[in-house]
Amino acid sequence: MMALGIGAGGLAWGAKADPTLPTRSFGKTGRTLPLIGLDGRAISHGPEEKTGQMIAAAIAAGMTFFDTSMNHMDGRSERRYGKFLASNDRDRIFIQSRTMSRTKPVAATNVDLALARLNMDYLDSFLMDSAITSPVDDQIETPNPDVFEAFIAARQAGKVRNIGVRAEADTALVQRLLDQYGAEIDLVMLPFALPESDEAIVKARKLGVGIIADVDKNTQKKWTPTNDGPFKFPDYITSWILSFNRPKDVNTFTKRARGLAEKSA
Repeated sequence: MMALGIGAGGLAWGAKADPTLPTRSFGKTGRTLPLIGLDGRAISHGPEEKTGQMIAAAIAAGMTFFDTSMNHMDGRSERRYGKFLASNDRDRIFIQSRTMSRTKPVAATNVDLALARLNMDYLDSFLMDSAITSPVDDQIETPNPDVFEAFIAARQAGKVRNIGVRAEADTALVQRLLDQYGAEIDLVMLPFALPESDEAIVKARKLGVGIIADVDKNTQKKWTPTNDGPFKFPDYITSWILSFNRPKDVNTFTKRARGLAEKSA
């Protein structure tokens, strides 16, 4: 295992890092993504030193897909990724962030804000949260129809390489966006618990859009080296986003990913 130092210059890649994780084709983009990615939720909590150790463990285990959100503790995970990943070989990593912007002007501004926090010149992927459910009442916020146009403009400007949308349990808005902007959408991020028959999944697959799974904790617990039964990584999913609380958990799940029989490049 390679040694990684943490400092203002970020974490350094080493020649003795573990082999790259198995990958799958990323929709119609021609790119690939590793089977698992690191969820930024945990990165936004706890001491910064622990965060650095988590990211270091991920890099050492061959992880290159880092997911975050502007909503994680008001951008803390973006800022921490920006500190610890900034000095790494940019071409090796895939950085994904997302926004809850409800209007087109705010969405355009948030692309620049995410880049500033991440200390990077471009995002590999930027997603729009399709709906926000209030924790205190039954109101649901949805974006204005033209918000996605800000994403298209950001990609044309070279600020973002791939654009998409994320949904929670209700995928109705994702379905409408796929109908309206299907040719422009590179990926969708959906709950792993959704059935394969969900219309958002059906539409995404038909359009050649990459599908990333947002994995809940109960499902994640089943996917360990001690559970090698009939569990199968669905072939229509490009990558899982997993959340870790301890550096050693990274090794547990990357080992499981490498043990999968199907590997695509």
